[in-house]
Amino acid sequence: MLRILISGCAVVVLLLSMLLLPQTASARRCPVKEPETLLSLYQSSDAIYVAAFDRLADEAIVEQNEDYTTVDISKHFTIISTLKGEPRKFLVLKERDYRYPKTYDEVGMEDVEDPDDAPVPLKNGDQVLLFINNGDEEEGPRLADYRDGLKRLETREMGVYETRIRELHSIFSAKKVNEDQVLEWLIRCAEDPATLWEASYELLSSFEAAEWAERRAERIKELKEKKERGEVVDDDELIILGDFEEEGEPGEMKFFDTAVLPKILSDHHKQRLANILFESVAEGGDDQEAKEREEVPGEEELIDLVKRWGDDRLVPFLLDRLRGDTGDPWYSARIMGMVAEVLDDEDAKAAAERYAEISSEDDEETVEPEADGEESEAVVDEESAETPENEDPEAEQPIDDGSGDEPIDEAAEDGPPVKKKTYGELRKEMLVKFLELCDRLITEKAENAESAN
Repeated sequence: MLRILISGCAVVVLLLSMLLLPQTASARRCPVKEPETLLSLYQSSDAIYVAAFDRLADEAIVEQNEDYTTVDISKHFTIISTLKGEPRKFLVLKERDYRYPKTYDEVGMEDVEDPDDAPVPLKNGDQVLLFINNGDEEEGPRLADYRDGLKRLETREMGVYETRIRELHSIFSAKKVNEDQVLEWLIRCAEDPATLWEASYELLSSFEAAEWAERRAERIKELKEKKERGEVVDDDELIILGDFEEEGEPGEMKFFDTAVLPKILSDHHKQRLANILFESVAEGGDDQEAKEREEVPGEEELIDLVKRWGDDRLVPFLLDRLRGDTGDPWYSARIMGMVAEVLDDEDAKAAAERYAEISSEDDEETVEPEADGEESEAVVDEESAETPENEDPEAEQPIDDGSGDEPIDEAAEDGPPVKKKTYGELRKEMLVKFLELCDRLITEKAENAESAN
């Protein structure tokens, strides 16, 4: 059901701008194709293999012009182990490659959606996890998903994935899939950094899909009531929204219905997930280990999950991240946005937005005052901006020494040049002020709660 809702998302975005659609925090959003999780890949695959990449070979040029060349290629793998499906020793994947004569720099960065997302070419001996669908004799085997059907993993990560896949095989081998076992499996995924994203993204997506379905149902009800009262209604909108109620023919649904997950997630489960988030740093380790834990994929989705049911530890946890200096302005901006959202304070939200606006600027670049003068105070070094008090105002006036036509040294008259702040310095100041604001808001909230009791 989740996959149907997400597939329909693009249509509704274009036609129903009044609806709020599910948007996962650090994931690709509608109408861009949503990423596939381990749970969805397992169900959509005919076979799953642990393999080693051998080589890539050009088979034939299909098309060639001044803009690009289309080449049929083959990727050769040696199968190490079979986790699902028919065993085999070797596998060849046939693909079509589009090659461009210009590099990203030559084309221009504006023509590239995200160069960081460009795939890194496979090297001989790379260990990969392959999710395969069996094609016909002419087509041959292919990846179950063109983007996520191949995972290049380190040895430890591969071991974790192998264990989780074998557990899934046991769960889905039963006549009826036990939803409680799937939920427990997801929480086990969350307990290991290697598969944290697989769990947190799946759970977050199920919550967002449920919220979106609820808004859709409310909108359908509103439109039907208006129509019954004889008011003008956009019938196209009602038809499109109503179409999402259809779930296909009996037996057509192939995937486990993840929409059930928010309903069966108990307080105990929520506490376990929150503990995974908060204890990931509390367990200790040196500063480098702590920094590495900050970057674990899936943590942002887990934070978004915990926000939904609330936990008193969340805001202090996020503020500790900021106090520790993440070293990444963009990451700090996201954390600030999360804190402001949980505190639900307009000043905090505005401060987080202002920080986010300059998060991509180079640390050493000088900040220029805005034309409206709003940032003129912020960009001037505080020490340079201070002027000493002088009891005698006449002392500040230039002295006529009778030099007559000699030019006045303006630099000497005005004092040393004012030193402007860099973006790195400005961000540090903004972060300090944000932390002070949040600490004050937390204190006020605690005092109000105490007085209420």
